This record gives sequence, C-alpha cells and structure tokens, in this order.
Amino acid sequence: MIKETGLWELKRYQLDEAIRRDLIVEALELCKTDVVLDIGCGVGYISATLAQQSKYAVGIDLIASNLAIARSLSRGMNCYFMKANGIRLPFDNETFDKIVCTEVIEHIESDISLLKEINRVLKKGGTLALTTPNITPSLDIFHMMNRIRKRLSISSMHDEIEYEIHVREGYELGDLKNKLHHAGLSVERECFYLPVISKLIQEFIYTVRLVMGYRKTMSKTLLTDGIDVTRSLAFRALKIAFPLLSLLNRIDTLVFGGLKGHGILVVARARKPEGFHFSGHTVCRTHGLPYPNRK
Repeated sequence: MIKETGLWELKRYQLDEAIRRDLIVEALELCKTDVVLDIGCGVGYISATLAQQSKYAVGIDLIASNLAIARSLSRGMNCYFMKANGIRLPFDNETFDKIVCTEVIEHIESDISLLKEINRVLKKGGTLALTTPNITPSLDIFHMMNRIRKRLSISSMHDEIEYEIHVREGYELGDLKNKLHHAGLSVERECFYLPVISKLIQEFIYTVRLVMGYRKTMSKTLLTDGIDVTRSLAFRALKIAFPLLSLLNRIDTLVFGGLKGHGILVVARARKPEGFHFSGHTVCRTHGLPYPNRK
C-alpha cells in the first residue's frame, strides 16, 4: 500500500487526479516485468502507484522540490526519481515498456519533440498513456467557471505559479492524434473524461481552495509554510465525501459519457518500422536503472 501522508493523501482525494490515475492504470495493463517512465512526475504519486504493479518505475521532473518530496515519500519502494527534461530524455533507445505523460504536453513548447523522444525510449510495441485538457468539450464548464472567478476577483493558481502556466490550454483530439502519428506513435484508443458533473465538482473544489487562500502549490503549503492542509476541517470533509464524489463521477460517465469531456486520454504504441533510426543520448547505467550522464 502507498503511504497516505501529506501530499500523496491530497493527491488521492483530488477527484480529477483519482480519475486520471485509474484510467492510466487500466490503460497500461501493467505486469511485473514492465519498466515504466512517468514524465512530469511531480511529487511521485502516480509513479509510486505504477511501481506497485511493475518491475520498477522512473519518474522525471524539472522541479527539484517535487523530486525531493517524491524521493522522501517513496523510500523502500521500487521507484526512482531524477531531474530531466522530457524533450531530451537521458535514456537509451527502447528502454521502457510503458510511459505515462499526464497533464504535461500542454506545458511543452515543442510538443512534437517530446512525442518523438517518447517514441525513441519506448520499446517496439511499448505503450504510451497520455492525458491532456480537451479544448473542445461539449459543455465548456472550465471557461464558464473562469469567467465567474474573474468577476469575483478570484485569481487562478496557474496565473501565479510560473512553471504551471500552460503553453497551450490543451488539444483538440484530432490534432493530438496527428501529432502522435507524426512522432511515430500509433493511436490504439482514446476517450474523454470529466464530462459534466465531475468537472463541476472539480471546479467548485478548486474555487473553494482559492477562496480559502491555498494559492500556493501544495508542496509549498505543506513543506515551506509548515501547514498540513490534510488536517484541516475542509480536507477531512472532502475525504468523507470522496466515495459520494466517486459515485457521482460514475453516474456522470453513464449519463454524459457520449459527450466530449474536459480531459482526453490517448493510448498509443511505438511504431518502429524497418530502417527507422533514432540518435540516442549518452547515458550510463547503475544497477540496471537508466541514469543520465552527470559529467
């Protein structure tokens, strides 16, 4: 079992995070021989979840404080964390069986470079599970709530935290599939999530957090400020209500599943046709784990 402490406990009871985690785990069909890469791993919650069902998981991120938290919380688990850039991955060609890239690509200027790197380090036939916001939902609750927040002078965390600013708001599914194909990845299936009720719940909770003053990243709130919001009355109420929120999400999927939701999940496989060549990066290996050359 994953340790339910601080940031990871917050992650578990964030509805959108929980939905993405379950979709990703189901999509990857992990087995105990799989080596998994989590690009943009943040504080490592999904990496640790994947590590439980695979040989081991490697998480990369650009934020040193995220990696420090991930390493601290994952002690004793078969997952490893390092600072690395997704558009220049410090791994050999065909290193990983499965790759996760969740809510990352919309932050990357050169999205094609990221996808080509993913294809390079995936083994032939390896699986990518990628999530990103959908910019063409059937009912645009996100922008509706943003307009309400602006009228109430409630600013967004994405406006205040530089590394969380999106290069683009998200993708239209057809455009994303074209980019994956261009990068040498073959889309096997896709789905939308967060259609109506679940998105309303997510936006309501997000707005409440802003109103209550949780405008910094959760890591800063928990570690720098020394405030453990998991002990707050608001979080305890959310934890108690979480089974109901999960039930509402299932109802949302049943009733509004035919609509285009606010999130996209794409599952793709690495195509490695004959003569297809990648120029890999210099790497060294320690105990079978790919590590970047630190010279």
